[in-house]
Amino acid sequence: MKKTLIVAGLLLFVFALPASAATFGSGEMYSLNSGKPLVGNFYGVGASLNINDEIQGDAYLAGANLTVSSLVQDDLNVAGANVLLNGQVNGDLRAVGSNVYINKNIGGEVMTAGGYVVLADGAEIAGNFYSAAGKMVLLGDIKGDAELGAGEIEIHGTIDGNLKVIADSLILASTAVVNGNLDCTGPNEPQITAGAAVKGETNYIKKDLGNGHKKVDGKAALSALFGVVWFLKLIGTLILGLLLYFVFKKKIKEVAQYSSQKFGLDLLRGLVVMIVLPIVAVILMITIVGLPLGILAMLLYAILCILAAPVAGMILGALIFRLFTKNYRVDHWSVVIGIILLSVLMLVPIVGWVICAVFFLVGMGTISLHLYRHGHKLVD
Repeated sequence: MKKTLIVAGLLLFVFALPASAATFGSGEMYSLNSGKPLVGNFYGVGASLNINDEIQGDAYLAGANLTVSSLVQDDLNVAGANVLLNGQVNGDLRAVGSNVYINKNIGGEVMTAGGYVVLADGAEIAGNFYSAAGKMVLLGDIKGDAELGAGEIEIHGTIDGNLKVIADSLILASTAVVNGNLDCTGPNEPQITAGAAVKGETNYIKKDLGNGHKKVDGKAALSALFGVVWFLKLIGTLILGLLLYFVFKKKIKEVAQYSSQKFGLDLLRGLVVMIVLPIVAVILMITIVGLPLGILAMLLYAILCILAAPVAGMILGALIFRLFTKNYRVDHWSVVIGIILLSVLMLVPIVGWVICAVFFLVGMGTISLHLYRHGHKLVD
């Protein structure tokens, strides 16, 4: 029942997307710095992103170096190597990166994964905090519960709820306060410095994480890992899909509309390519003469697999708009809606997986056809 409600909620979110405005930004060095609040959602991708304008909606960011220095009214979703949050977030925060620094208040829940995660002094998380990291330093306060997994954890601030930790090392500094219970699992007992306070119960389970960490709350750890992978895949597919749309807008519209009308043919073509191309590639690589062609065939197969996912989302988006508006609409909204909906369907066992596989094959089929036509024109 709970999974059904989650999927239903995500579907409602998907179909609510067109009701709000959206802004897209990309570039090697991209800066959002107009001096005016941005109304609606923002999607940004680049090697370096600097967000200085208030975002009156959700923000989705991906890149190497991400800096958010302004207010985000709703949720902030970021994935990058270095994530620096100098602006307040009124909604939830989801951040993945090598280094994640949270320097301002977060109005909702926080979920992070990274090599090094820091909650700065003076920063406050209003909801629950879920984090996995190599090393974690919490100088600020958490109003809800905290569930943490890391090699090393230092806590200097106040946690109003319960604290659950799986770590090699946990240090509660002299300023640390846990108003709820402390549950710690790891090879070393938590170091509670003089002056630190745990007002609830303290429970410690000795466990060698180096050899047996996979046995510690394995179901929860697997679910958390799946959630992170699912989110990263969604962000990556969205970024690739939007880049394809904006760079090859005319061709993408042609591809999506054609495949929406020739769905069965593209499905059959995609199935044939999916099965035959890798077999042909392996046969070619067996012989010295055919080795270069075999390698090229495998590279082509890999490219088709990478591109098939976002194109499948574009086709689904076009079909959804066809269903509700009687027109084949292919724009950034149909791209976003289709990709998100396919990602949501991946969470639905059997039926969702079959639907995703069908659209993936259709995407592969239509890409193969258009690449063939393009190559044929170049030869001619």
